[in-house]
Amino acid sequence: MKKDGNFKKALNELLSLDKSDADQVLEGQKETEAISGQTDEETEQMSKSQENQFLEEAYIEAPVTEGSGSRESSSASEPPVPYNGESDVTKPYSRVEKPVYETVITPDVIIKGDVIAGSNLKMLGKVFGNVECEGSLVLSGSIEGDVKANKLRFIEGGIEGNVSVEDSITAERGTCIKGDVNAGSAVLSGKVQGELNVHENLELRETSSVIGNIKALGIAIFNGSRIKGMLDVGGGLKEMSAGDEE
Repeated sequence: MKKDGNFKKALNELLSLDKSDADQVLEGQKETEAISGQTDEETEQMSKSQENQFLEEAYIEAPVTEGSGSRESSSASEPPVPYNGESDVTKPYSRVEKPVYETVITPDVIIKGDVIAGSNLKMLGKVFGNVECEGSLVLSGSIEGDVKANKLRFIEGGIEGNVSVEDSITAERGTCIKGDVNAGSAVLSGKVQGELNVHENLELRETSSVIGNIKALGIAIFNGSRIKGMLDVGGGLKEMSAGDEE
């Protein structure tokens, strides 16, 4: 009987020991679960806070366009530049002026044939033919033929032919023209043998000499000038021509 009591006592102690150990293991598991649960919750909270911070920074740094419900960027708030209907591509090109050239015929040159110049011409030699110049003609030689130019400056020499000038003629002392002269205006100090028709003003200087009829809108005759012919002054050339026909 005593042995049975000791056995039961030992068995109870063993069971009580096992129960306490089991309780300790269970409590350890609960503590581990509590710790692990607290860590997961903190980790989740940290992840959420980091995500919110990232979204806020992206919201501030990346402006969106108008109409998305967020704040507008500074570039979107700027007013558009008005279009004036003309751009660098559509602007008309500036007109390029035609270059002005000057052809020079030296005194030792003799030309047998017509001369046509698209710009200015400086004639110092001799030409046996007609001369046509679209620009200014400076003559210090001789021409046997008709002369047509926009402007004529006759320095010395002679012309045997008709002269037609749109703008003005300036003939220096010692020059001689044998032929009819038509010009917008004229200042003569040389000789003219032929009809002289001037649309505007005519000046006959001291050394000038005209043998032929003169028609001009206005005339100034200096002392010493010689005129042999009829003088018609004060009317336009068309009116004077109409009067001659009547």
